[in-house]
Amino acid sequence: MGFFKAINRWTVAWGVTLLIGLLYVAYPANAQISLPLPDTIKVESNQALPNFPDGIKFSFKGQAGAGSPAIKWIELGFRLEGEVETTIRHQNLEPSAPLAAEFSVDTHKDYIPPGTQISYYWLLGTVQGDIYETTSQQFTYQDTRYPFRELKKGFFTVRWFQGDANFGQAAMNRVTATVDRLSQLYKVKPDRQITLTIYPDSRTMFTALPPNTQEWVGGQAIPELGTIVLAISPGDTAELGRSIPHEISHQVIYQATRNPYNVTPKWLDEGLAVNNQDRIDGFLLEAFERARDQRTLFPLRVLNGSFPADSQLSFEAYGQSVQIVQYILKKYGDKGIEKILGSFKQGVSYDEAVQIGLGIGLDQLDREWKQSIGYPVAEVPAATPTPTIPATPPGLIPSPTLYVEPTPAPTQETVPTATVTTTLAGALVPVVTTAPAQAALVPVVTVSAGPAAGGNTASTAGNNPVPGTENNSVLIGTLVGVGLALLAGLAGLAVIVARKRP
Repeated sequence: MGFFKAINRWTVAWGVTLLIGLLYVAYPANAQISLPLPDTIKVESNQALPNFPDGIKFSFKGQAGAGSPAIKWIELGFRLEGEVETTIRHQNLEPSAPLAAEFSVDTHKDYIPPGTQISYYWLLGTVQGDIYETTSQQFTYQDTRYPFRELKKGFFTVRWFQGDANFGQAAMNRVTATVDRLSQLYKVKPDRQITLTIYPDSRTMFTALPPNTQEWVGGQAIPELGTIVLAISPGDTAELGRSIPHEISHQVIYQATRNPYNVTPKWLDEGLAVNNQDRIDGFLLEAFERARDQRTLFPLRVLNGSFPADSQLSFEAYGQSVQIVQYILKKYGDKGIEKILGSFKQGVSYDEAVQIGLGIGLDQLDREWKQSIGYPVAEVPAATPTPTIPATPPGLIPSPTLYVEPTPAPTQETVPTATVTTTLAGALVPVVTTAPAQAALVPVVTVSAGPAAGGNTASTAGNNPVPGTENNSVLIGTLVGVGLALLAGLAGLAVIVARKRP
């Protein structure tokens, strides 16, 4: 019995010590709460000057009056609405320096799409260790190079600069019709702003996309930011009915299923998006039929994540995905899709979502569908497990937009457009990318867009950090916690050994 008592004492001691160590990690000793600016500090300038597509310049200027505390440093914090990270820019101040700071963000290096909503604030640290914070400001990063028109309705904004008011209204009608259809069929609705920026041709649109964008890209959507960039010629009703329902589907499904643990599987997201188009692209059907006849269909589990980068293989993945979605709708009805989508709010895995929605597992769905089309399931390769929480890729990840050569449109008024050296290929090639980044269970610290002059650069998640102490606090707390836990373990072993001696 003495041995077991020693074990119990050791367990309690170890548990208490581990708890203390965790508290050191969670609550660093030097953590502080920021305070509002005192009346003795007058803000003369606090602004963000966007210059699309080159960058954003943030500037702050203040005047410290009599009795004002001495300011030691200034920090800028800004966040793209929809992301969890807050980017921090730090600048130390000399004792005699003016109370001012200026930081520039290069959006060629750290791409921000048009229509992105951004919030920012400033932190001022005193010699005494106090921290003051300005109120948060918001603005929208828009393309101001062209005379854009704008139409708003609910959560949606449509912007275009070629074509008359009827063209903008037609685009908005496609947006609202898609949202209404998704709501009626699957009970999913958007809950945040979505901005659709339409360029009249691909060449002009490319000047609003990242510099390294593949030349065959037909558009871009980033669901986590609520932004869509497309090329649609005024009068091209076929493209209005193809690309807008596709991209709005991505946005609505992302917002309706958003959770900290998982995203919808790629095959379901893309399958629904293609199925919501006015018509399914013929080249996707041909790719699917070719893969079916050649016995090269993917295991469904493989299509949970990113589609292949190879264009032909990606066509097959798109074609197969929409066929699976149509099979589910035919056999299980709209209710089956509704249950699958609704389950993701609970943070379930891919397998669990399919089980909740259809009453069968993911692999069983794969087999049943393939059997329904006469595909020899014995040739299906063994499935590999899919993690519940997919790896979160860095940066902003756009969802696919298929590029289709636009149909000839009626002659419209000519508006000068910027040009790029890239010649767009006429091939029907989709943008193939991974799923949008999700909020991680534990906020991830990342590096932001390069250091400003005289300062440090970092990006953090959550509440405003204590400048210059975040990483040290966490490191010190972690080391203290681990050290205490190890000491407790050694002490416990010593007790056990002592108890066992005669």
